[in-house]
Amino acid sequence: MNKMEKITTKDPEEKDDYILKLTGKAELPDSLEIDNNFKVVIQGAITEKKERDNEKGGRVYTWTFEPVLIETIDHIGKTLKAKDVRRVSQRLRARSFVYWKENQINEDFELWYSQIGEKMIFFFEELLEFILKKR
Repeated sequence: MNKMEKITTKDPEEKDDYILKLTGKAELPDSLEIDNNFKVVIQGAITEKKERDNEKGGRVYTWTFEPVLIETIDHIGKTLKAKDVRRVSQRLRARSFVYWKENQINEDFELWYSQIGEKMIFFFEELLEFILKKR
């Protein structure tokens, strides 16, 4: 029995499409006015990537972006900053990942994070005393 060959429709001459799909929501501390223009500054994460053929022989790449922090600025410069709706544990994990990446730790992140978490639990009282002195 012959293996089925993968057939690709990618035309090397055709331009690909790149799309950023915005999704999700953020809670604001105050209301916004309809019929005003706003500048919106968003911090968030890419949570999904999709690839598909388009009808012209190229590819369509779509990334899904979900907000974490949002700041709106109205036409007179008034700023509303949304609160970070992630749980503390999610923020701690995200901050740990940034540290792991910036310091180029040569270990699997999941294993490293688990080991660091265990150490934090073991030294909880000492960490808490240090943190309370910094308040």
